[in-house]
Amino acid sequence: MPSMTEIYERHSARYDELVDREDAAGSIAARLAAEPGFDGGVVCEAGAGTGRLTRLYLGRTRRAYVFDRSGHMLEALAAKLPEAAGGNRLRITRAEHLEVAPPEPAAVFLEGWSFGHFAMERPEEPAEAAGLLDAVVRRALAPGGRALLFETLGTGVEEPAAPHPRLAAFYRALEALGYRREVLRTDYLFPDPGEAARVCGFFFGEAFGRAVLAAGSARVREFTGLWAR
Repeated sequence: MPSMTEIYERHSARYDELVDREDAAGSIAARLAAEPGFDGGVVCEAGAGTGRLTRLYLGRTRRAYVFDRSGHMLEALAAKLPEAAGGNRLRITRAEHLEVAPPEPAAVFLEGWSFGHFAMERPEEPAEAAGLLDAVVRRALAPGGRALLFETLGTGVEEPAAPHPRLAAFYRALEALGYRREVLRTDYLFPDPGEAARVCGFFFGEAFGRAVLAAGSARVREFTGLWAR
């Protein structure tokens, strides 16, 4: 199993094998559809990756500024959205989390599964990491703008919960800053159990893949948290 850093720097195609099967019920798409700020507004998206969220909202926006620290992932995003990337609607920038800064105020700040990595990797305590990231959000948003932060609440589990104590502390710190948590069911659905085991095993580890295969289901349970403010 490669590290998360290796996946994000070298394996965008394998990453997409996973995320393209995520959220079988369309919970995330429905939740984004309920946010009016995307309609004709400016969006700032941090940790955009290969565009798993970008594709859900881009058609509604006036302009989207998307950021990621991995040039490899952003190349894949641009390849999937060549018309938008070649025009004025989508602006792609490689940047670290604390460097995210759109050149105009955003109606929506969106982040998916990247702030949690920051909190896990950095030396700061989770509450301090949350404060640093919240400052990035506040700097990017126009007055009255909306922040939507998607993070994991567990894959292959029966109930939603932070999969690591440090993440749990980070989530509590976000809530102390005024973010309200929502829980979404975002199960993966694959063509068959063997494919589920192969793809999940690459991303989550061989033991996880064996457990998926032993379960004999093409569906892998997942919960995602949305912290909104």
